[in-house]
Amino acid sequence: MNFIKSIKDEDKFMSMMFIFIVALFNAMTALFFITIEYPVDSPTYGKMAEVINLNIYGLLLFISAIFFFLSLFQRGTPMAVSMLIGGIIGGLLVSFYTSASTLGAANVMLPIRYGIMACSCFIIAAVGGVSLWKTKKKTRT
Repeated sequence: MNFIKSIKDEDKFMSMMFIFIVALFNAMTALFFITIEYPVDSPTYGKMAEVINLNIYGLLLFISAIFFFLSLFQRGTPMAVSMLIGGIIGGLLVSFYTSASTLGAANVMLPIRYGIMACSCFIIAAVGGVSLWKTKKKTRT
């Protein structure tokens, strides 16, 4: 039984580290966009700035990181809600970054890297959503 408990503890630790890494990535990217100097001489950031001001984009991405960091210290429904909100915001914004980075990319490495990070955000959101759904389903029965 101790072996099973240690596996569950290790899985919990690994999932928390995954959320931490994604939150750190979002926070560092957000700080870059908040502190970026204008005008930006890049096709990627130029296209992004046409849609949303890069400072606002960075602020929204930082909010996503805050929700992820909060979920590390919460349990139950608040954790699931933080994961869901942070994942949706982060996933949408990093997906937008992914699509903009395909315009001036010399190769596909950058768009693939950001696509994987967007998927990571959406996976965290899905886990939070499933957790909320399970809690809601338990209260009904």
